[in-house]
Amino acid sequence: MKSIILLLAASLVFTACSNKPATKEENVKGDTTKATAITDTSKPSMPGSDKDEHGCIGSAGYTWSELRKECIRIFEVGIKLNPTDAVADKTTAAFIVFDSSRSEAELYVPDQMGNSVLLKYGKKNSDMWLSEEWKLAKTAKGLTLLQDSVVLYAQ
Repeated sequence: MKSIILLLAASLVFTACSNKPATKEENVKGDTTKATAITDTSKPSMPGSDKDEHGCIGSAGYTWSELRKECIRIFEVGIKLNPTDAVADKTTAAFIVFDSSRSEAELYVPDQMGNSVLLKYGKKNSDMWLSEEWKLAKTAKGLTLLQDSVVLYAQ
């Protein structure tokens, strides 16, 4: 008797685990019914299909550089600046990307919409780049990024 109950329970489990798609009943004109399969019409996007307006693939780490006019990976070509005590979120770094002559610098700051381009200030051998909002200075310890005279990021 126990083996019959065990056999019935096992067949119930296997029947419940069917690989057939689910169906639903639909009324079609009067009392005739038609079973149709429930299908998912949304297709997953292909890896690498998340290109922006410049053709940069964000999921692969590429970002558009206004300074270089190409897609770059800032963590490969940029200089990393770590947050200082003045920054609330100490988990994200800022990056600086220079042009070939180092007369301009493009700034990538976390949580900032768009990138800022800083222009070299003063003489050709100057170690300072400025924008309306930011100041980048080369010191003996490396690069420092200031906003309103407060050092926010440093090398």
